[in-house]
Amino acid sequence: MAPVDLFGSVKLSLGGETKVIKYTHHDVHRISWDEPLTVPVEDGEPITLPAGKCNLMFFPGITFNETRRQHGAMRDEHAEAVSALFMLLADDRAYYKAKDVVGTPPILALAVANTEVSVGLIVDLVEAKPERILASHGPGPFVGEGLMHVLAVNGRFDELWQLLKLSHEKLNATQMTELVQMQCTGKFFKTEPQRDFGGHLFAWLACFGKIDLLSQAVDELGYDKWHEQPCTMTGFYPIHTAVRADSVKSTMFLIHRFGREQLGWRANGYTALVLAARSGRQAMVVHMLNERTLQKWVWGRLAMFSFELSGSADTDDIDDDPNSQGVSMLEVIVRQDSPKEAQEMLLDSFMPVQGKGFIFHLIERKWDESRQWFNISALLLLSYVISLTILTVRLPSLGDDFSLSVSSARTLIYLILLFSFLLVMEEVRFVYLWCARRP
Repeated sequence: MAPVDLFGSVKLSLGGETKVIKYTHHDVHRISWDEPLTVPVEDGEPITLPAGKCNLMFFPGITFNETRRQHGAMRDEHAEAVSALFMLLADDRAYYKAKDVVGTPPILALAVANTEVSVGLIVDLVEAKPERILASHGPGPFVGEGLMHVLAVNGRFDELWQLLKLSHEKLNATQMTELVQMQCTGKFFKTEPQRDFGGHLFAWLACFGKIDLLSQAVDELGYDKWHEQPCTMTGFYPIHTAVRADSVKSTMFLIHRFGREQLGWRANGYTALVLAARSGRQAMVVHMLNERTLQKWVWGRLAMFSFELSGSADTDDIDDDPNSQGVSMLEVIVRQDSPKEAQEMLLDSFMPVQGKGFIFHLIERKWDESRQWFNISALLLLSYVISLTILTVRLPSLGDDFSLSVSSARTLIYLILLFSFLLVMEEVRFVYLWCARRP
């Protein structure tokens, strides 16, 4: 949604004179000045800024109106001057609240520029007015994306932590809740990979593997509930986000810091382990399975571990469990549409235990437990085929020596109907079990 006023101007007092700074945001944010400006800077002499214009997406780059021969190329002092100029412009509420064609406010345009000067200017702007950190994209493809999201995706983690601490000190509880729960919900975030970043700031940090920042947020700022907040787009919790990002260290951090109960949290029917298997994250599956083992004893180089496959909230996702509310790890691995890396977990070489692959051993165990049903179905089908064949070949109506008697044919017909009924019931049982297991 484009803003109503696409052009405007701000009058500033510079060097004892009133100067007009023009701005536009009909496509992106630009500022311009038609005559040289004398810009006061902190702890220094005023700097003369030749007439020109600046696209905030490329801040502090300036396109001068005059040729370079007259004033030379852009210098560091020009970057310092345009930063000071923007600090003055930001005090104009109409300009600061303006959105460009995709809903970006000026301070987020500076974040997108991602230069040392633009990020330093953002820090200065927030220090001057801490509530500026709540800036976010308006209606458009990036709606919900905030300043902290942009800093995170651009790898500006030092500045992010600095602003997060500042906000914790200066903002009230309502504002801080808004900041840490801000979620990206625009169309841009419905596609991979950004769809899997996790929605809110701390989930993004988990996705990027920044466990040092997450630890500081818990220890120093007291934010110890963020792992319970799911993404509004995908429904995934931060532990699912870490799994999708294949970040073992973030996943292990979440488990060790906030407890194993997260292993049982389901989103869209998937626990973190099932999601790892569905995504073909072999290393992640190994680490998460190892987290579920308990050491019973150790003797030199020998040790025994126990592993509970079902019966508790955090382990009913490995094998089929009638009490489970979603799919299991084995189900997603054997699916035909699973990635090759997921199907390779069925091999005897994956996680070998006593000469057999762990998941391969589970498949063998399931076969041992259910083979009788397969044998019964096969026997019923074979009996049905034999009875139908005999009845067809030796019809009483043929009238030869090999024809069946009417009573024998009637018996075979009854058997065929019985076998048909039992086979149909077996298919109904199979469909019922499959439907009952769907998330």
